[in-house]
Amino acid sequence: MAWERNGQRNTTFIHAPANDFVRYFRRKPADVIYSHAGLSYLASAALVDEGRAFHDYVRGQLVPCLKPGGIIVMDLPEGRAEEHLLLDPLRRQPNLRVRRTPDSVIIQRKK
Repeated sequence: MAWERNGQRNTTFIHAPANDFVRYFRRKPADVIYSHAGLSYLASAALVDEGRAFHDYVRGQLVPCLKPGGIIVMDLPEGRAEEHLLLDPLRRQPNLRVRRTPDSVIIQRKK
């Protein structure tokens, strides 16, 4: 599904499982990756290994799909006890900037 504005296709909506998602960005990296609930489920599942699967997926799969300066936005309700397990290792990455809003996490690939 795509969104057109003034005859220009500028947004593509992708619905894909995590193991097939990155193929959409092999030729053209994304400005924004937004996940309403999918990454939150991945985050919850990742807690069994102290967040390693989540970090590996974000750093190894999603971040390379972004243009420099691009962002990943994911819903992650504030106040989850395990939040530090998920976000602190990402905050220590020199190529990432992690910001928190009350309802979301924004991970930016630095230029």
